[in-house]
Amino acid sequence: MIFISVFLFYSLLFSEHNADSRIIDLVMLGEYEMLSENYYEAENYLLEALKIDSSSVSIYLTLSEINLLNNDLDKYKRNIKRAYFLDPYNIEAGLINSNIHLLNEQYEQSEDILLSLKKKYPSDDNILLSLLNFFQSTKKWKEFIELSLDIYSNDVARESFLINALDVSVATDNVDLIVDSVKDLLLKNPESEILLSSYLQLVYNQQLYFHAQETFVAFLKKYGSNNKLEKQLAEIYILQSDFYNAEKILKELSIQIDLDKDLYNLLAITYTNVEKYESLLFYSNEYIKLNPDAIYAHENKVIALLQLKLYNELIEFSNYCKTKFIDEVIFSYVLGDAYYLTKNYYKAEKEYLNALEISSNSRLIMNSLITIYEFNQDYVKSDSLFKVLMVQDDNDALTLNNYAYSLCERDSSNNDTIEYALELSNKALRIEPNNAAFLDTMGWIYYRMGNYNLAEHYIKDSIDIDDTNSIVLEHLADVYVKKNNINYALKYYKLALLNDPENSQTKLKIKKYEKN
Repeated sequence: MIFISVFLFYSLLFSEHNADSRIIDLVMLGEYEMLSENYYEAENYLLEALKIDSSSVSIYLTLSEINLLNNDLDKYKRNIKRAYFLDPYNIEAGLINSNIHLLNEQYEQSEDILLSLKKKYPSDDNILLSLLNFFQSTKKWKEFIELSLDIYSNDVARESFLINALDVSVATDNVDLIVDSVKDLLLKNPESEILLSSYLQLVYNQQLYFHAQETFVAFLKKYGSNNKLEKQLAEIYILQSDFYNAEKILKELSIQIDLDKDLYNLLAITYTNVEKYESLLFYSNEYIKLNPDAIYAHENKVIALLQLKLYNELIEFSNYCKTKFIDEVIFSYVLGDAYYLTKNYYKAEKEYLNALEISSNSRLIMNSLITIYEFNQDYVKSDSLFKVLMVQDDNDALTLNNYAYSLCERDSSNNDTIEYALELSNKALRIEPNNAAFLDTMGWIYYRMGNYNLAEHYIKDSIDIDDTNSIVLEHLADVYVKKNNINYALKYYKLALLNDPENSQTKLKIKKYEKN
């Protein structure tokens, strides 16, 4: 407790009571004994003074200090309450009295005192801080957040109050109470870095991307061009998968500002998603010139080259990247893709195996190798990898389905093999019963078993989900041929050809059955 100075004490006495010299003498003696730590004598002098004037708030406050030093809490509470009763607008008496009520869990009384003082002294720090402490102690988070923001909005230099409001709103799931207020403050204080970072923290934590979009659009409309905010708005559009608007902003920014890491990443994400691989290639080349060791730019370049089917350049560049970034799996893997697409299956297998050495548990790489082995009818190797994948995850529906389809397609398949394929297919469909590809696999297994009614049933279910897959459409046509329903067979062969116009096998089948 802070002692009241002698000068201040006498000022209070004269202003409140126009006291006579006897009171002054007693108070001076009490002050002296108090400073000498003779609390018993000090208390007696002050009590004598109260006999002359029992309405002195300052004497009751000084007595309460002595009570506290003597650990006499009952007298302490009594004197504080008396001081507050005599002057409800005395800040010291009010704050202490409120705290007593708070400790006694008399929350309504405690809050009433603080709100009354705040109404009288709206800018007093001691009152405001006491109110914040009360709201925190009683978990009145809405009030805590609103008061913290109010304090900050009245003086934006007091950033700790904004940060406290932000932290509490996130921790107590009350972001909705603060996000609009922070937005309004940001629009009023465009230069405030702490407001911008606080708002972004809220937006990203709670994924309030549309709210951020509206805020930044309003900000730019009000204050004009701002490259930092425009870049942020482009990112917000990307997070909402609005790549059209992101591209519009980024095109302008790429002209106005230098290409840095953040801008390049936004451009790369946008052009990848809008499938403008020429632009992705251009900016990747530009960024590699600026940052020759930027792995992600090299990765984006190989993706662009792959999508643009520039296979010779892709092979050359991927070989270069393999030596530059020896621990990065993507370059060997994409190189394998390039060789596969150019029908160099020997080199494709070699590169996929190189990739697998870097990332030994990659299911993607194993599946790519399986594709090579299946094409070459090297079923010993493909079966080995299928089994590895199923040991790693025996509930991987895609692997179960692919293995089942592979088994039933082989010329060497026997009854046992087909039964095992049926078992795998059943398990895949239990995991994903509405997967069109899985339904087709099941139908095709029944086709291979000679059960054309069940084959028709499952393949039609597959087409009901996806009627654009030329392979599945052709499967149904093959089923109708077996059922001697040539008109239906021709219908589905033609639908298959419509979705794969260059398929020569389908053309031959149509020609064959139209003759009949």
